[in-house]
Amino acid sequence: MRITLAVLSTLVVVTSASAQQSPAAAVDVSAEQIAAVAKACATTVCDQSVRMADVGRYNVGVGVVQRTPGTQGAIEHSKITEVYHIIEGAAVLVTGGTMPDAKPSPPESQVVTVLNGPSNQGTRVDGGTSRRVKAGDVVIIPPNTPHWWSSLEGKIVYLVVRIDPDKVVRNK
Repeated sequence: MRITLAVLSTLVVVTSASAQQSPAAAVDVSAEQIAAVAKACATTVCDQSVRMADVGRYNVGVGVVQRTPGTQGAIEHSKITEVYHIIEGAAVLVTGGTMPDAKPSPPESQVVTVLNGPSNQGTRVDGGTSRRVKAGDVVIIPPNTPHWWSSLEGKIVYLVVRIDPDKVVRNK
């Protein structure tokens, strides 16, 4: 958890420094907030925003995602960079490649308005790079990069930092 907070703190400091304007106030997300959101997740896929903060020229969000074994959908976000810090569990994540059956997420959906901005969803990723990730690992997923959990070794929980340069997601 200390690593997660250190990564988040670094992102906020770097973001504020690069804004070339009056420094924005630091934003704290406590371990207790993260744990409470993770504990509240009881569905196969649970993606909850903890905080989306305006840090100057763009927004930075923090969320918690929990996935349990079962069919996982693929997704790509056209404007958001995501940073995953795996808190618990292990799984195979596929990134890059193509989503042969991609369809736009409905513009009024929670995926678009609260979590990730404009996105495409599908059932799988073809031709991407597969890697096994486990607790402690970090993965950076740039915009327009399809990603998909092809297999889970039980429940996986990860902190997601979302960098929103166009401020397409609502602040929370």
